[in-house]
Amino acid sequence: MLAGFAGAMSITAPPQSATSYHASGVTLSRIRNPSDPLFFASIMLQNIVVGSRYWIARASDLSDVLAEGVAETSEITLENIPAYANPMLFEVRVRKGSGSPNYQPYKTFGYLVRDGATVYIAQVEDEVNVL
Repeated sequence: MLAGFAGAMSITAPPQSATSYHASGVTLSRIRNPSDPLFFASIMLQNIVVGSRYWIARASDLSDVLAEGVAETSEITLENIPAYANPMLFEVRVRKGSGSPNYQPYKTFGYLVRDGATVYIAQVEDEVNVL
């Protein structure tokens, strides 16, 4: 049935962020849902103690966890982190509580931009003596 199609077609979409492309009488549009990320970027954690657990979340909504894991090296690059604002404030929590030596819980913040973010982790050894 499409072989004989000669009419114009119009699609109405809700008012959202949209991009349209016009070529040869054809219009292609892309609509971004407001809950979609604006872009994806990387976060680098520098000077993290090997074996530490890290947890990264949006500072505006701590239930939106962006990344978590255990540091295998002292420098970690986390790829494809979704950014919902430009810049987007995020919170980093780091803890190494198992094995010797232990480190105090560490919390810091960073801004994620299109070029990514680098966060220096300044963990402090926990000097509590266990008898």
